[in-house]
Amino acid sequence: PQVYDAFLDFEWNPQVTPWFGGELGFRIGAYSDFHQWDGQAIRYTGHGIAVLTLSPSIQFKAGVVYLDRVQVKMLPAGGLVWTPNPEWRFDILFPNPRISKRMCIVGPTEWWLYLRGEYGGDSWVVGRNQGAPIPPFRDQVDYNDIRVALGTEFLRRGGMNGLFEVGVAMDRELRYRSGHPAKYSLDRKSVV
Repeated sequence: PQVYDAFLDFEWNPQVTPWFGGELGFRIGAYSDFHQWDGQAIRYTGHGIAVLTLSPSIQFKAGVVYLDRVQVKMLPAGGLVWTPNPEWRFDILFPNPRISKRMCIVGPTEWWLYLRGEYGGDSWVVGRNQGAPIPPFRDQVDYNDIRVALGTEFLRRGGMNGLFEVGVAMDRELRYRSGHPAKYSLDRKSVV
């Protein structure tokens, strides 16, 4: 009924030329109920995105996100970032789109309002008990969902940043490596 994760994130955003750069990320973590443990509990995830700056207001991004889940190992990532003026920013990106509006500037702090989407979830190694006569066994479970959130964030030049958001998760499901059940929908409480 409970799963945990502990991880280290590494990020590097090289700017090779004024018009070409990248966004590289790597994560190593332990994902388990911490009662069951094997090599699948250590997972490596990351992303590699090429960033092409077409103008001061338009960037094109393309790459991949490596999720290392049971069903979805890798997703294409990319799209367009359009900043028509200092007040608006449109991150028209898959799998995490976002629209941001700067509300005000108070001293060194910018306050933004945003609406964002996300392909959410993660994957953990867990112990399962199917009941008699099947003994307990180790399995890996994915939790997948689609998220939409509304939030506000503050950005301080040279200082602390923060945010507050509320959201909803839809199309929630569990998928097991064992295939028993193949898919369990949390929205409709149905087993496939």
